[in-house]
Amino acid sequence: MYLQAGRFRLPFDLTPFGHIGCFPEQQPNWSWLESEVARVARTAVAEPRGLNLFAHTGGSTWAMSVAGAHVTHVDAAKPSVQAARRIAADNGLAAAPIRYLVEDAAKYVRRELNRRAEYDLVVLDPPSYGHGPRGNPWLIGRDLWPLIDNCLALLRDGRGCMLITGHGEQPDQRQIADYLRQQRGERPPRIELGRSSLVDRAGRRLDAGFFVRAVLT
Repeated sequence: MYLQAGRFRLPFDLTPFGHIGCFPEQQPNWSWLESEVARVARTAVAEPRGLNLFAHTGGSTWAMSVAGAHVTHVDAAKPSVQAARRIAADNGLAAAPIRYLVEDAAKYVRRELNRRAEYDLVVLDPPSYGHGPRGNPWLIGRDLWPLIDNCLALLRDGRGCMLITGHGEQPDQRQIADYLRQQRGERPPRIELGRSSLVDRAGRRLDAGFFVRAVLT
C-alpha cells in the first residue's frame, strides 16, 4: 500500500518503532517545500541545496528532490536511512543528487559550518528526546535552540527557507516562531505556523503536531 504525495509516493510499512513508515499529515508541508525549491531556483545562481535533518524515511527529502534540489538526508537511525534509499529507488530517484548520512544532526551541522557549507532550504523534525549514533543524548528543550541558530547560519547569504515540525507539547509552534523572529532582528522572516492533522471519514480530526514555515529574505 502506498501514499501518493503529489510527484512521489511513500509505502505504508511498519517500522521497529511502531510507525507506519510515512507521515501523511506532512503533505501540505511537502507541497510548500516543492514550491519553495521552485522559487529559489528562479532566483539563485546555483542549483538549490536542501538539508533534511532528523529525516526519517524521507518525505521532505523527496519533496525537495523532485522539485530539483540537491539534498542531504541526515538521520541517526541506520534503518531509517536504509529505508529512505529503498524509497528513492522506488520513486526513480536512485540516481538523484541525494546524499544519505547516518549521523547526529547537531554535530553534522556544526561540521558544515566549519566547512562553510551553504543551503537554501533546511528542514528539521526533531524528537523530544533521542540518541545519536554514538549514544549522545538529544533533549529538545536544551538542544533545539542552538541547532536553529546554526541552521540559520548555514543559509546562503542569510536567505532561504526553514521548515520546523514537531510532535511534543514544549516548545510549541509559537515559541519557535517567536525565536526565529528574535534571531533575525531587523530582518524578520515571513512565517506560517499551525497544527498538522489527519481527518477520518467521519470528519474527526487527529492532531499530529505542529509546523513552522519560515521564508528568510
